[in-house]
Amino acid sequence: MRNWNVLAALLAVALVVPTSFAQSTDSVSKDLQALKSRVAALEVENSALKGANDGTALEGQVNALAERFSVGSAAPKVTFSGEFRSRYENFDDGFADGLGGSNDRIWGIENRALVGFGYDVGNGISFQLDVEAFSVVEAFKDSGSSFSFPGWTLGQNGGSDALAIGVYQAYSNWMNFLGLNGLSARIGRQEIKFGNQFAFGVDDWDFGTATDAINFGYSTESFAIALIYILNNGFGSDHNQSYLLHAALKSLKDMTVEAYYQSADNNLSPLDNDRYGAHFAGCFGGLGFDANLDVQENSVSGDDTFAWEANVNYDINKELGLFARAYQAETGYIFTGNRHSNTGYRARYGLADVLPTSSGSSDVSILQVGAAMACGSGWTAGATIALFDQDADDSGASEVDLWAEHACADNATLGGGIAFLSPDVGDSATFVYIQARIAF
Repeated sequence: MRNWNVLAALLAVALVVPTSFAQSTDSVSKDLQALKSRVAALEVENSALKGANDGTALEGQVNALAERFSVGSAAPKVTFSGEFRSRYENFDDGFADGLGGSNDRIWGIENRALVGFGYDVGNGISFQLDVEAFSVVEAFKDSGSSFSFPGWTLGQNGGSDALAIGVYQAYSNWMNFLGLNGLSARIGRQEIKFGNQFAFGVDDWDFGTATDAINFGYSTESFAIALIYILNNGFGSDHNQSYLLHAALKSLKDMTVEAYYQSADNNLSPLDNDRYGAHFAGCFGGLGFDANLDVQENSVSGDDTFAWEANVNYDINKELGLFARAYQAETGYIFTGNRHSNTGYRARYGLADVLPTSSGSSDVSILQVGAAMACGSGWTAGATIALFDQDADDSGASEVDLWAEHACADNATLGGGIAFLSPDVGDSATFVYIQARIAF
């Protein structure tokens, strides 16, 4: 009996233990399967979240926002520039129109405000828009009248002298034009300038010269060439168009060599007849040299007229520099450049420069020497002497200029000067000016 009881107990254990183990393994297996399913679900969810917040996509969105508002960065898409000039002049005698006259100016105010906006489209394509407001107000001694150039004047806010804003430049730039490396195009209203702006320039105190043009250029490390189609303002058959070919050699060390030829069509005046010339500039051991030759054809008379200019400058040290200029124009030559002076220092717009450079009915020649000196604490001062002579009686004159200018900030200057003008015949004159300039 006891043996049967033991056997029964053993049989019971043999039956219960495997069943218990089977139940336990089954439960663990179910739990593991549930855990695997949960992990798989979490992986799918995490993958979806990563896809929705991909780092590359997020970075792209951030960069897009940054580019929209990047102004003044290292590679900005939007750029702003501008300049403000204001100058007051006073004469104690009539000499402002060159060499005297019946309506001599006794005072004048000249203002210009220019604001530019640029946008980089990408792939070498950009757009530039410059708007300006300017004015010239003058009072004359003999007639008692005054003259006001449309624009705005200090002290007035209505009538014909109210603030008038016009488009100065509006053009697009295309680099690597049509996919060709080195080829460029500038299309729209733009400045035409090169060299030291003797023949084609925009360095004028009141306002520069911009015209509608298409400028195709090709440049390498050795040379640059440009073909410019210029369309001046006009109506109907009175329009005036010309083609300007300009080439520059860039391979010579410390030298600039340029040449140009302009062919005019349907001329409005001898000013725009065919012309050609050259510009050379170089530096030889601290001595700078700059020369121009400009030849103008006259379709009316059939004669060619020319002018040449030579500038030499030498810096004795960092504080003191000397310069000299010689200029001669043949009878009938029409000067088109509008540089106010040739000092090359901050007072570029500072000299009186009333001596005429268009020759008119007889040859003219000018000799000018001067010096400029850095005085410390942002001050610069200088002096020039100019002698003028024309191949006609009573047509000589001299001009002595003294000027000083203070750099109040990196892009802001205040200055003034005085000029003594002495014609061979007639009364001498004194010209005084103060001026302010801000550029950004």
